[in-house]
Amino acid sequence: MTYMDTLCSTPPRAQHSSILGALINRISLWRERQTLAKLDDAALLDLGISARAAAEESRRSFWDVPTNRAV
Repeated sequence: MTYMDTLCSTPPRAQHSSILGALINRISLWRERQTLAKLDDAALLDLGISARAAAEESRRSFWDVPTNRAV
């Protein structure tokens, strides 16, 4: 189990077909972005993500869902 798994109760690519499911998906995505913002440079380096890219992703809006996560 990884650090992200313990923080996110919904599977990363969970597909939901209801309004409630869509809300759960967006909350999960928001939590992932908040966690990403808290990672230090060493953790980001392990993931292959630059600090700038992590900062940009963490600032994305709640409703800004990537197409591969859309409900």
